[in-house]
Amino acid sequence: MITIHLSATQGIIVTGTSRDQHRLLGSRRHGGLGLRWSDRIEHHGRHGAWYEPHSRDRHPSHQRARAEQIATTLRAAGLATTIDEQPTASASQDTHDKAIEEADRHRYWISRARAAEHLHQHRCDPRATLRRLDRLRERLRRIQRELTGQAHPRLVERDGHLVLNDDGAPLLQWQPATGDYRDRLLTEQARLSARIAYWDDIVAQAAADGVKIWRPADFIVGDFALYLGTWYEVLRVNAKSLTIPTGPLEVGRPLLRRSENVDHSGRPSHATRRLPYAEIQGRMSSTEATTQFPPEPAG
Repeated sequence: MITIHLSATQGIIVTGTSRDQHRLLGSRRHGGLGLRWSDRIEHHGRHGAWYEPHSRDRHPSHQRARAEQIATTLRAAGLATTIDEQPTASASQDTHDKAIEEADRHRYWISRARAAEHLHQHRCDPRATLRRLDRLRERLRRIQRELTGQAHPRLVERDGHLVLNDDGAPLLQWQPATGDYRDRLLTEQARLSARIAYWDDIVAQAAADGVKIWRPADFIVGDFALYLGTWYEVLRVNAKSLTIPTGPLEVGRPLLRRSENVDHSGRPSHATRRLPYAEIQGRMSSTEATTQFPPEPAG
């Protein structure tokens, strides 16, 4: 006889069976009930039993439905099964259970409040969201390259010689993913696409609420972009970033023009770097920059 023991302190424990019943009682991934085996559980002098994870210190009334589900499955498999529900130990135990439930509710609402605050921050200042979207899209592009085979091209050979394109470059043949690996990639592709769509909606909502989302159309060469307290001259407008001057003496400057950028020795520097649109905090035209920050005199 298999017995499902149900108590406030021990949770759900299944005795009268063995570890060999893992296909029926074990991992849900393999069609089981999701129970786990432990050799440390002792019952009537015997060690080892199946148990329901995270079921301890909960009132039996909250787990009765789960115990009935386990019993129904076991009976359907032709195994005689009974449920042994232990009465609540005392009023103090009830108080203890209520305290646990109250603590669980408290943690739940704290988690909800933090999630809401986190979402509000992303809507008010979506730069972190834009950075996250860049990372997600890059991962999605890698998966798409794996699916099409572009991530692992193979050189085409014929009669022991490389086959060349019209331009003289070696001809490449894509190696698309197959089998289980392809299935995993498709699953990850769908998951990433859903996440990107979700965060795109957050950015769109932020823009609708009046938060400025900087785009290539907002800048022309000669404008200035604000980043960490410094206005940088825009040298080139790219699809994902602006090209700006950079150098060892840029930190702490209110504005940095290419013509005023110098290296450690004081000689003119033409060093540049990319500034992603997600990092930009403001825009100023060249005319406004000349008015507010007159160019430094030559020499």
